[in-house]
Amino acid sequence: MSDDPILEKIQIYQTLVRQYELIDHHIDQLLMKYGGASANMTALALQQYRQLAERRTAVLNEMRVLEEELL
Repeated sequence: MSDDPILEKIQIYQTLVRQYELIDHHIDQLLMKYGGASANMTALALQQYRQLAERRTAVLNEMRVLEEELL
């Protein structure tokens, strides 16, 4: 990576944003497959949905930490 710690944090943040968007896209696709509602999902799909949502939340939390460090 970079010798500049600020630049390195910005690059990490950008990676996290891409991860968040990808996970969010997968969640959207899963929801659309079941008519836009988690209530319509099979048990397996609901488990996948929850795992994706948990991962998305974790990535968002990492983004917020970096935002605080960069401000």
